[in-house]
Amino acid sequence: MSFFKHELKVLLRKILGRVRPSAYILLKDGDKFLLVQEMIGLIVGLWGLPGGGMKKGESPEDAAKREAREEVGYEIEIEREIESYEDKKRSSIRHVFLGKIVGGELKHQKLELMDAKWLTMDEIIELKD
Repeated sequence: MSFFKHELKVLLRKILGRVRPSAYILLKDGDKFLLVQEMIGLIVGLWGLPGGGMKKGESPEDAAKREAREEVGYEIEIEREIESYEDKKRSSIRHVFLGKIVGGELKHQKLELMDAKWLTMDEIIELKD
């Protein structure tokens, strides 16, 4: 999806008063966390958790599992919900889950992501904003 089309969809959601539900997954392996580097919209180059928008009729848990599979190649189990919050700037409700990898291998989705890496907390702190 082009930058313009993505930002137009966000603007239309705001104008129409619609909120986009989304789900994200925190994956931890030892002292490392899996982050993805975005390639679309105003967040190009930024690092964050794997995740994205929920499809119609999809639960937040199922969306987090699908997004993990699509974005980083992992099959996961949901351990628990960490938090749900409203992102007014992006007109979305975000559900964040702690997950456990049960299959697959790391391979990032190249249409929306620049990269995916396992990083320690010190490495995350060192990332450029």
